[in-house]
Amino acid sequence: MKIIRYTYFIVSIVLLIFLGRNYYKYQFDKKIIYADKSKEDLISYFYDICLGAEYGNLSKVTRKWKTPLKIFIVKDNNYKEQTDFIQKSIEEINKLVSNNFKISISKDSINANGHLFLCSDDKLKTYPAPYNSIFKSVNNNYFGFVNFRYHNNIISKATIFINTSKPIEYQKSAILEEIVQSLGFGNDSHIYSNSVFYESKNDEQNPILNFSEIDKKLIQILYNSEIKVGLNRLETDPIIRNIIDNQEL
Repeated sequence: MKIIRYTYFIVSIVLLIFLGRNYYKYQFDKKIIYADKSKEDLISYFYDICLGAEYGNLSKVTRKWKTPLKIFIVKDNNYKEQTDFIQKSIEEINKLVSNNFKISISKDSINANGHLFLCSDDKLKTYPAPYNSIFKSVNNNYFGFVNFRYHNNIISKATIFINTSKPIEYQKSAILEEIVQSLGFGNDSHIYSNSVFYESKNDEQNPILNFSEIDKKLIQILYNSEIKVGLNRLETDPIIRNIIDNQEL
């Protein structure tokens, strides 16, 4: 009987060790799966938002600024709340970008390479060329609009419209989205409802007034010095993975 009890004791200990090791292995593997899923979701979202654009059938490659963006605000009224929010949005973006790129507000319209129009869509139609051509498709259904010009996938000029006939919270949401889209984030998406790039936020009456964590990571990735212009999905993939791993995004 003693031998049986001893054998039972030994088997029980071995079984507990086996189950314990497998439990911790399961927990460790589960963490890896979650971490990998988070990484893959981020990479996939980068492809959705950063490659190409929702208008113009642009090729699906990276585009961004290589010189500072100087925005001149064109307005037909004071719009203090809007201009304060523009400044706040720019400051937030400047904390995330690198590679010698920054955004600033310019008081010089001629030397500015970005123009942001704060007005109604009716007022927008009164501006002369080239803006009447850029904004020809804009109507009162638009909360905002952005057009950026580029050569060899380097962005050199941006034109933004914010419709001041809309409620102020929606104007702010449009300011945040259109400024960041002018940096090379050309697409919208239905994936994350808290993202500034969420396509249905206005339809769902869900104005976005702050960048989500995944929005911030997209900005950090695109304006990392390792990301060059003109890269397609295949070329971008290993670089993004390296950035995520090294910077712990």
